Amino acid sequence: MIKLVAIAVLSLITLSGCAAPSRTEVAPGAIEISPLMPQGYELSWSDEFEKNGLPDHRKWRYDTFGNKYHWWNGELQFHTRNDKRNAFVKDGMLVIQAREGAPETTPEGGYAGQAYTSARLITGPTKRWVGGFFEISARIPCNYGTWPVIWLLGVEPGKNWPDVGEIDIMEHVGQKPNIIHGTVHTGDYNHRNGKQRGARLRVPDACTSFHRYQTLWTEDKISLAVDDKVYFELENDGTGKASWPFDNPHYMILSLSIGGWGGAEWKKLQHTPFPQKFEIDYVRVFEKQP
Repeated sequence: MIKLVAIAVLSLITLSGCAAPSRTEVAPGAIEISPLMPQGYELSWSDEFEKNGLPDHRKWRYDTFGNKYHWWNGELQFHTRNDKRNAFVKDGMLVIQAREGAPETTPEGGYAGQAYTSARLITGPTKRWVGGFFEISARIPCNYGTWPVIWLLGVEPGKNWPDVGEIDIMEHVGQKPNIIHGTVHTGDYNHRNGKQRGARLRVPDACTSFHRYQTLWTEDKISLAVDDKVYFELENDGTGKASWPFDNPHYMILSLSIGGWGGAEWKKLQHTPFPQKFEIDYVRVFEKQP
Protein backbone atom coordinates (compact mmCIF):
# COMPACT_ATOMS: atom_id res chain seq x y z
CA MET A 1 0.00 0.00 0.00
CA ILE A 2 1.27 3.44 -0.84
CA LYS A 3 2.94 5.22 2.07
CA LEU A 4 1.83 8.70 3.04
CA VAL A 5 3.63 11.20 5.24
CA ALA A 6 1.13 12.56 7.74
CA ILE A 7 1.03 16.19 6.71
CA ALA A 8 -2.36 16.28 5.00
CA VAL A 9 -4.32 13.68 3.06
CA LEU A 10 -7.31 15.07 1.19
CA SER A 11 -7.75 17.46 4.09
CA LEU A 12 -8.00 21.23 4.25
CA ILE A 13 -5.55 23.56 5.93
CA THR A 14 -5.01 27.28 5.56
CA LEU A 15 -2.02 29.18 4.28
CA SER A 16 -1.23 31.95 6.75
CA GLY A 17 1.72 34.04 7.77
CA CYS A 18 3.14 34.02 4.24
CA ALA A 19 2.85 37.36 2.49
CA ALA A 20 2.30 36.81 -1.21
CA PRO A 21 3.80 39.40 -3.52
CA SER A 22 1.53 41.17 -5.94
CA ARG A 23 4.05 39.95 -8.48
CA THR A 24 7.56 38.52 -8.28
CA GLU A 25 10.17 41.18 -8.97
CA VAL A 26 13.66 39.76 -9.49
CA ALA A 27 16.70 41.60 -10.82
CA PRO A 28 18.09 40.19 -14.08
CA GLY A 29 20.28 37.19 -13.34
CA ALA A 30 19.14 37.00 -9.71
CA ILE A 31 16.70 34.26 -8.70
CA GLU A 32 15.48 33.82 -5.17
CA ILE A 33 16.02 30.24 -4.02
CA SER A 34 13.29 28.51 -2.04
CA PRO A 35 14.36 27.00 1.30
CA LEU A 36 12.52 23.84 0.20
CA MET A 37 15.04 23.15 -2.54
CA PRO A 38 17.87 20.81 -1.45
CA GLN A 39 21.48 21.73 -1.94
CA GLY A 40 23.03 20.69 -5.23
CA TYR A 41 20.09 21.79 -7.39
CA GLU A 42 20.54 24.36 -10.15
CA LEU A 43 18.20 26.12 -12.55
CA SER A 44 18.00 23.96 -15.68
CA TRP A 45 14.98 25.33 -17.56
CA SER A 46 12.78 28.39 -17.22
CA ASP A 47 10.55 30.86 -18.95
CA GLU A 48 10.45 34.42 -17.59
CA PHE A 49 8.08 35.56 -20.38
CA GLU A 50 10.12 38.55 -21.41
CA LYS A 51 9.07 38.86 -25.05
CA ASN A 52 5.58 40.06 -25.93
CA GLY A 53 3.53 38.05 -28.39
CA LEU A 54 2.76 34.37 -28.68
CA PRO A 55 4.37 31.98 -26.16
CA ASP A 56 7.91 30.93 -27.10
CA HIS A 57 7.47 28.10 -29.61
CA ARG A 58 10.84 26.67 -28.58
CA LYS A 59 9.47 25.99 -25.11
CA TRP A 60 5.73 25.54 -25.49
CA ARG A 61 3.43 23.59 -27.77
CA TYR A 62 -0.36 23.69 -28.01
CA ASP A 63 -2.38 20.63 -27.01
CA THR A 64 -5.67 20.40 -28.91
CA PHE A 65 -6.09 16.63 -29.17
CA GLY A 66 -8.93 16.33 -26.65
CA ASN A 67 -11.17 19.03 -28.09
CA LYS A 68 -13.40 16.55 -29.87
CA TYR A 69 -13.85 14.61 -26.61
CA HIS A 70 -14.49 17.65 -24.42
CA TRP A 71 -11.24 16.56 -22.73
CA TRP A 72 -12.96 13.58 -21.09
CA ASN A 73 -14.21 15.79 -18.23
CA GLY A 74 -17.31 17.38 -19.74
CA GLU A 75 -15.41 20.63 -20.35
CA LEU A 76 -16.97 23.44 -22.32
CA GLN A 77 -13.95 25.08 -23.96
CA PHE A 78 -12.21 24.60 -27.28
CA HIS A 79 -8.43 24.90 -26.86
CA THR A 80 -6.99 26.93 -29.73
CA ARG A 81 -3.57 26.98 -31.36
CA ASN A 82 -1.47 30.09 -32.05
CA ASP A 83 -4.30 32.42 -31.12
CA LYS A 84 -3.17 35.57 -29.28
CA ARG A 85 -6.64 35.99 -27.86
CA ASN A 86 -6.24 32.81 -25.82
CA ALA A 87 -2.51 32.65 -25.02
CA PHE A 88 -0.14 35.58 -25.12
CA VAL A 89 2.85 37.12 -23.38
CA LYS A 90 2.54 40.73 -22.27
CA ASP A 91 4.52 42.87 -19.80
CA GLY A 92 6.54 39.94 -18.51
CA MET A 93 3.65 37.55 -18.00
CA LEU A 94 2.05 34.66 -19.82
CA VAL A 95 -1.72 35.03 -19.96
CA ILE A 96 -3.97 32.08 -20.74
CA GLN A 97 -7.34 33.61 -21.43
CA ALA A 98 -10.73 31.95 -21.65
CA ARG A 99 -13.20 33.77 -23.88
CA GLU A 100 -16.89 33.38 -24.48
CA GLY A 101 -18.00 32.28 -27.92
CA ALA A 102 -17.16 29.56 -30.41
CA PRO A 103 -13.78 29.58 -32.20
CA GLU A 104 -13.70 31.60 -35.39
CA THR A 105 -11.59 29.01 -37.17
CA THR A 106 -10.73 25.40 -36.36
CA PRO A 107 -7.90 24.48 -38.72
CA GLU A 108 -6.90 21.49 -36.62
CA GLY A 109 -10.46 20.19 -36.42
CA GLY A 110 -12.05 18.72 -33.34
CA TYR A 111 -14.76 21.33 -32.81
CA ALA A 112 -17.59 19.77 -30.82
CA GLY A 113 -19.91 22.70 -30.23
CA GLN A 114 -17.90 24.34 -27.45
CA ALA A 115 -19.22 27.68 -26.17
CA TYR A 116 -15.84 29.00 -25.02
CA THR A 117 -12.22 29.11 -26.18
CA SER A 118 -9.04 28.87 -24.13
CA ALA A 119 -5.56 27.34 -24.40
CA ARG A 120 -3.58 24.40 -23.10
CA LEU A 121 0.22 24.72 -23.31
CA ILE A 122 2.64 21.82 -22.92
CA THR A 123 6.42 21.42 -22.83
CA GLY A 124 6.31 17.97 -24.37
CA PRO A 125 7.55 16.40 -26.51
CA THR A 126 10.54 18.75 -26.55
CA LYS A 127 11.10 18.97 -22.79
CA ARG A 128 10.49 16.37 -20.09
CA TRP A 129 11.86 15.72 -16.63
CA VAL A 130 12.47 12.87 -14.25
CA GLY A 131 12.44 14.67 -10.91
CA GLY A 132 13.35 18.20 -9.95
CA PHE A 133 12.14 21.24 -8.06
CA PHE A 134 9.36 23.05 -9.90
CA GLU A 135 8.23 26.56 -9.05
CA ILE A 136 5.57 28.52 -10.90
CA SER A 137 4.44 32.01 -9.86
CA ALA A 138 0.84 32.57 -10.85
CA ARG A 139 -2.41 34.37 -10.18
CA ILE A 140 -5.54 32.38 -10.88
CA PRO A 141 -9.13 33.14 -11.87
CA CYS A 142 -11.73 32.15 -9.31
CA ASN A 143 -15.11 32.72 -10.94
CA TYR A 144 -17.59 29.90 -11.25
CA GLY A 145 -16.72 27.51 -14.08
CA THR A 146 -13.00 28.29 -14.23
CA TRP A 147 -10.50 25.47 -13.81
CA PRO A 148 -6.81 26.52 -14.00
CA VAL A 149 -4.21 23.77 -13.55
CA ILE A 150 -0.42 23.47 -13.40
CA TRP A 151 0.53 19.81 -13.73
CA LEU A 152 3.02 17.17 -14.82
CA LEU A 153 1.98 14.20 -16.95
CA GLY A 154 4.05 11.08 -17.52
CA VAL A 155 5.14 9.49 -20.78
CA GLU A 156 5.91 5.79 -21.21
CA PRO A 157 5.63 3.76 -24.44
CA GLY A 158 2.61 1.49 -24.50
CA LYS A 159 1.00 3.01 -21.40
CA ASN A 160 -1.73 5.57 -20.86
CA TRP A 161 -3.17 7.55 -17.99
CA PRO A 162 -3.21 6.86 -15.07
CA ASP A 163 -0.41 4.30 -15.36
CA VAL A 164 2.03 6.93 -16.64
CA GLY A 165 1.56 9.09 -13.52
CA GLU A 166 0.29 12.61 -12.92
CA ILE A 167 1.36 15.30 -10.45
CA ASP A 168 -1.05 18.20 -10.01
CA ILE A 169 1.11 21.05 -8.74
CA MET A 170 -1.83 23.46 -8.55
CA GLU A 171 -5.46 22.92 -9.32
CA HIS A 172 -8.30 25.31 -8.56
CA VAL A 173 -12.01 24.97 -9.29
CA GLY A 174 -14.20 28.05 -9.49
CA GLN A 175 -17.10 26.52 -7.62
CA LYS A 176 -14.80 26.25 -4.55
CA PRO A 177 -12.85 29.54 -4.59
CA ASN A 178 -9.54 30.04 -2.76
CA ILE A 179 -8.95 26.33 -2.19
CA ILE A 180 -5.83 24.94 -3.88
CA HIS A 181 -5.80 21.23 -4.68
CA GLY A 182 -2.60 19.20 -5.01
CA THR A 183 -3.01 15.60 -6.16
CA VAL A 184 -0.92 12.64 -7.30
CA HIS A 185 -2.44 10.00 -9.62
CA THR A 186 -1.02 6.54 -10.37
CA GLY A 187 -2.32 3.26 -11.75
CA ASP A 188 -3.41 2.04 -8.33
CA TYR A 189 -4.35 5.42 -6.89
CA ASN A 190 -6.43 7.76 -9.06
CA HIS A 191 -9.75 9.60 -9.12
CA ARG A 192 -11.43 6.93 -11.24
CA ASN A 193 -11.22 4.42 -8.40
CA GLY A 194 -11.56 7.11 -5.73
CA LYS A 195 -8.11 6.44 -4.33
CA GLN A 196 -6.23 9.51 -5.53
CA ARG A 197 -3.77 10.93 -3.01
CA GLY A 198 -3.53 14.61 -2.25
CA ALA A 199 -4.53 17.52 -0.06
CA ARG A 200 -6.22 20.89 -0.14
CA LEU A 201 -4.90 24.22 1.04
CA ARG A 202 -6.95 27.34 1.66
CA VAL A 203 -5.21 30.38 0.19
CA PRO A 204 -7.45 33.36 1.03
CA ASP A 205 -6.03 35.68 -1.65
CA ALA A 206 -5.36 33.11 -4.37
CA CYS A 207 -7.61 35.06 -6.75
CA THR A 208 -6.02 38.46 -6.22
CA SER A 209 -2.31 37.82 -5.57
CA PHE A 210 0.52 35.90 -7.18
CA HIS A 211 1.64 32.81 -5.29
CA ARG A 212 4.50 30.39 -5.81
CA TYR A 213 3.20 26.88 -6.52
CA GLN A 214 5.94 24.35 -5.87
CA THR A 215 6.79 20.66 -6.17
CA LEU A 216 9.90 18.82 -5.07
CA TRP A 217 10.07 15.45 -6.85
CA THR A 218 12.88 13.08 -5.93
CA GLU A 219 13.27 9.34 -6.37
CA ASP A 220 11.99 8.88 -2.82
CA LYS A 221 9.27 11.48 -2.34
CA ILE A 222 6.97 14.08 -3.88
CA SER A 223 6.21 17.25 -1.88
CA LEU A 224 3.64 19.89 -2.77
CA ALA A 225 3.85 23.44 -1.41
CA VAL A 226 2.60 27.00 -1.77
CA ASP A 227 4.95 29.88 -0.92
CA ASP A 228 7.41 27.44 0.73
CA LYS A 229 4.70 25.87 2.93
CA VAL A 230 4.52 22.11 2.36
CA TYR A 231 0.96 20.80 2.70
CA PHE A 232 1.30 17.30 1.22
CA GLU A 233 3.99 14.65 0.86
CA LEU A 234 3.95 11.22 -0.71
CA GLU A 235 6.75 8.69 -0.26
CA ASN A 236 7.80 6.00 -2.69
CA ASP A 237 6.82 2.71 -1.05
CA GLY A 238 9.03 0.67 -3.40
CA THR A 239 6.25 -1.65 -4.54
CA GLY A 240 6.49 -0.83 -8.24
CA LYS A 241 5.11 1.34 -11.02
CA ALA A 242 1.46 0.87 -10.13
CA SER A 243 2.01 2.99 -7.03
CA TRP A 244 5.12 4.93 -8.14
CA PRO A 245 5.40 5.60 -11.89
CA PHE A 246 7.66 8.57 -11.23
CA ASP A 247 10.90 7.17 -12.58
CA ASN A 248 9.72 7.92 -16.13
CA PRO A 249 9.74 11.33 -17.88
CA HIS A 250 6.96 13.86 -17.31
CA TYR A 251 6.13 17.03 -19.22
CA MET A 252 4.45 20.17 -17.90
CA ILE A 253 0.99 21.44 -18.78
CA LEU A 254 -0.50 24.88 -18.14
CA SER A 255 -4.21 24.94 -18.85
CA LEU A 256 -7.38 26.90 -18.21
CA SER A 257 -10.61 25.02 -18.71
CA ILE A 258 -14.23 26.07 -18.40
CA GLY A 259 -16.82 23.71 -16.97
CA GLY A 260 -16.02 20.20 -15.84
CA TRP A 261 -14.87 20.23 -12.23
CA GLY A 262 -14.87 24.03 -12.32
CA GLY A 263 -18.65 23.99 -12.54
CA ALA A 264 -20.86 23.51 -15.58
CA GLU A 265 -24.33 24.68 -14.52
CA TRP A 266 -25.48 26.99 -17.30
CA LYS A 267 -27.49 29.31 -15.04
CA LYS A 268 -24.42 29.92 -12.87
CA LEU A 269 -22.04 30.24 -15.81
CA GLN A 270 -24.15 33.07 -17.20
CA HIS A 271 -23.04 35.17 -14.23
CA THR A 272 -19.33 34.58 -14.90
CA PRO A 273 -17.78 37.56 -16.70
CA PHE A 274 -15.48 36.85 -19.64
CA PRO A 275 -12.67 36.89 -20.49
CA GLN A 276 -11.13 35.01 -17.55
CA LYS A 277 -7.35 35.20 -17.14
CA PHE A 278 -4.80 32.74 -15.75
CA GLU A 279 -1.60 34.77 -15.31
CA ILE A 280 1.84 33.16 -14.99
CA ASP A 281 4.79 35.33 -13.96
CA TYR A 282 7.44 32.65 -14.45
CA VAL A 283 8.07 28.91 -14.69
CA ARG A 284 11.35 27.58 -13.22
CA VAL A 285 12.70 24.06 -13.02
CA PHE A 286 15.76 23.18 -10.96
CA GLU A 287 17.49 19.81 -11.28
CA LYS A 288 19.97 17.96 -9.12
CA GLN A 289 23.45 18.31 -10.51
CA PRO A 290 25.82 15.29 -10.76
